[in-house]
Amino acid sequence: KEDVYTSIHIEDLSLTGEATADGQMSVQTHVITIGEACTLSKVEITNCDIYGYQRGIYYDNYGANVSEGISLNGIQSSYILGSGGDNFDLRKACSISSITVKNSTFNHGCRTVFRIDAPVSVTGALTIENCTFNAMCQDNGNTLGGSNVQGILAVKATCGSFNVKNNLFLNMNCWLVGGNTACIVPVFSGNYAYNCCDAFFTSAKADGSGA
Repeated sequence: KEDVYTSIHIEDLSLTGEATADGQMSVQTHVITIGEACTLSKVEITNCDIYGYQRGIYYDNYGANVSEGISLNGIQSSYILGSGGDNFDLRKACSISSITVKNSTFNHGCRTVFRIDAPVSVTGALTIENCTFNAMCQDNGNTLGGSNVQGILAVKATCGSFNVKNNLFLNMNCWLVGGNTACIVPVFSGNYAYNCCDAFFTSAKADGSGA
């Protein structure tokens, strides 16, 4: 039987995943790791600085249903190592009402920034808006074309809508839409890119569709 929880809310915190010098804490993988099947009303991370985690922000390999959605707003995320896992990573079948990423900055690191696999259902909108992405998916030996480096958007989930709008992409040596032919292409509007490699615009998809 599923356990039923209420919500996760993290706000106005500086969060570091780095190991401590005294060895009391090893490097942390994600800010939030879902450890068992559960039902949540909502997940919110607001106005937080996130630094030095091994993999990133959110990981669910169990299938947590989120009835009121996941919101990342006002995040400053930097120097995520990108070792052995992805930044925002949903892998098992679950139902999420919406995913919203807004007003946030992602600076250096990660392996794949947003990985949402096919078993996941986003019943409403998946929206990435008013964010800045700088030099992602290329630290810790991660390179364009690496077997697990799927770029900024590796979304294979079923979505009610998927919009990427009014974002700034800087100094990219990765794909914007990556992974494989199962990745879906969002509706793009009002985005700007500077000093990004050619592959960023052509995508890893076999048909060349993408940004």
